[in-house]
Amino acid sequence: MDSGTQYDLEGIREEIYGKRKGLILFQDVEEELRLLKQYGRVGARRYLGRSISHYSKLKLKRVASDKAKQIRNDCLSLVRNNPTQGLWPRSREEG
Repeated sequence: MDSGTQYDLEGIREEIYGKRKGLILFQDVEEELRLLKQYGRVGARRYLGRSISHYSKLKLKRVASDKAKQIRNDCLSLVRNNPTQGLWPRSREEG
C-alpha cells in the first residue's frame, strides 16, 4: 500500500469508529511541519520529540492535540510575519 492510500484508510477509520480523544492524524499537520522546516528553520523534533521519518514511514499515525495546536499556531505566526512570501499551506486555502 502506498502512503496516500494508508492516509485515506486512516481517515475512513476515524469516520467509522470516531476520533481518538486527544489525538489527531499526522496528515492533518504534516504540511505545516514541512512549511515550518523549510521557511521557519524549525524541525519536527521540536514539536514531536522525534523526527518526521517515524510518521512518514507510517510507524506512527497520530499526534497529540496540544502538539498539533502548537504546530498550527507557530505556522500561522510564521505566515503572518512573512506575508509577502505566500506561505499559507494549500490545505488551509481550501477550507
